[in-house]
Amino acid sequence: MFTMTEEAQSLILKFDSDPHQIDRAVRELRAFLASQHLVAVSEMVLVTRELLANAIEHGNHKDPKKVVHCTVSQVNDLLYRIEVADEGEGFDTSLVAKATMDDPGRERQRGYAIINAMTELVEFNEKGNVITAYVAVSRSTRFELNTEGGRVLVRPNGDITAAVADRLRVLLLEQYEAGYRCFHFDMARVQDMDSVSLSIFVVLAKMVCDEPGHELELANTSEDIQNLFRMTRLNERYTISGQREDA
Repeated sequence: MFTMTEEAQSLILKFDSDPHQIDRAVRELRAFLASQHLVAVSEMVLVTRELLANAIEHGNHKDPKKVVHCTVSQVNDLLYRIEVADEGEGFDTSLVAKATMDDPGRERQRGYAIINAMTELVEFNEKGNVITAYVAVSRSTRFELNTEGGRVLVRPNGDITAAVADRLRVLLLEQYEAGYRCFHFDMARVQDMDSVSLSIFVVLAKMVCDEPGHELELANTSEDIQNLFRMTRLNERYTISGQREDA
């Protein structure tokens, strides 16, 4: 038995106490995290795998009649909660606090040593059969795109660096090939750019600046990025305005 429910910010799994189900659960978790535009998810996957293994082996003792419940949900932009519950009798959770990477102890404590090292916080219910772990994450910048009034409005939701430069390059090229020559960037949530991403703005300027009716604008731009565009003289190609107080 294996069921999955996916909501906007949560993945809910329920399955029987077969260790083979862990791999399937991890596959579903990776797909969910990818849909959330997360990067560097190995720690979250490893923590979840350890929690599921403990629930099956030590909580339910591999009893196929007992079920494991797992919910992974977003707390905020940089933190996720993993809750795993088994149908066992629970255990003395005070033992877990003593588990460290240097003191592996029993097999159960080795798993929790890994969990302790990779989480921000671990909580248990009173019985000891429900554990909640909080894991910090990294999020890949997304680009919200609107085309209206003959222009392209791009709103990045984070920093523009080499990690997302190819995605931005493809997005802008597609709009250029579709005939757009007016590009407006809302930079309210961008605090950092690197040379790789900056080169995309250089190329875009070369593509459109000799064509009639073109517009290139950066709005809500931080002082650091304004200085970067001045240093590279891109301010001669782009109209740049600073951040609004309500941005």
